[in-house]
Amino acid sequence: MKHPCQRSILAGIPVFLATLAAGLSLGTGPVHSQDQGSLLLAPGDVGSGAVTIDILDRKIVHDDRYIVGVRMALEDGWRSYWRLADGSGLPTRFHIHSTRNVASTRIHWPAPSLIEQFGSVSVGYTGEIVFPIEITPRDSADDRIQLQSSLEFGICRDVCIPIRREIAVDMSTLDTAETFGPIAHALESRPLDHLMTAPGRTLSCLPIRIAGQQFQTVVPLPVWQQVDRVGVIFEDTRGVAHFAPPAITLLDDHRVHLATHIQFLTGERRRLRPEELQILLLLDARAYEIRGCRE
Repeated sequence: MKHPCQRSILAGIPVFLATLAAGLSLGTGPVHSQDQGSLLLAPGDVGSGAVTIDILDRKIVHDDRYIVGVRMALEDGWRSYWRLADGSGLPTRFHIHSTRNVASTRIHWPAPSLIEQFGSVSVGYTGEIVFPIEITPRDSADDRIQLQSSLEFGICRDVCIPIRREIAVDMSTLDTAETFGPIAHALESRPLDHLMTAPGRTLSCLPIRIAGQQFQTVVPLPVWQQVDRVGVIFEDTRGVAHFAPPAITLLDDHRVHLATHIQFLTGERRRLRPEELQILLLLDARAYEIRGCRE
């Protein structure tokens, strides 16, 4: 199927994760790719001083829920990765080990950026990042709320270093505030849901074909101004498939056409339902998230 386009179709960068697989591609500019075998790992104690992990000293209280901030501070030249990572990096993951008076937790992910370094492009973070953790207590009248977790992530410069840090949160040691700048900023930087986009530009994807092992869709861009770079990440919410790097075509009517190949991890050919898809759309200065497509 042919579409009028302003930019050529470009190959992208594969993103692989065992339990949540995806594909990443850049829409404009030179194509940057990195061979999956070129990942160079160093021992965790080498260069680990390039990152500092701590808990912010204040918590936000909202409707009997608490939000605390885990801060990651990277030295200049180092980068870390989002909850997905391409072949040149390691994903960031939280693992909750034990809790006291905790009914549920939720990690809020600040939107990643497109990072160009040493001729490759990745999706992740640089500088200082705050990961808000929302905690719902079992008993809101009991302030003895504790949580222990491990944080696994990678930092990369000329090599990538896998790191694991233990995190202990004791609510009684944190000051309470109705709002707190670093946490509020991290929450505001999360990818926008399509329902929050401008009226008349609903950011939903319109599948052309989603059957067998081929998937194509057209997504309206949520902004009208000129877009220099577009990044796309596909996610399978059930963890049964991964996506080949999508081909991206910017169309004349301010939409983007995406085409990819699906491989099911179970080895069984099955139909991927539209509601099982999530698409992260990275533009020049903002990220937008599509949760489920419509046919």
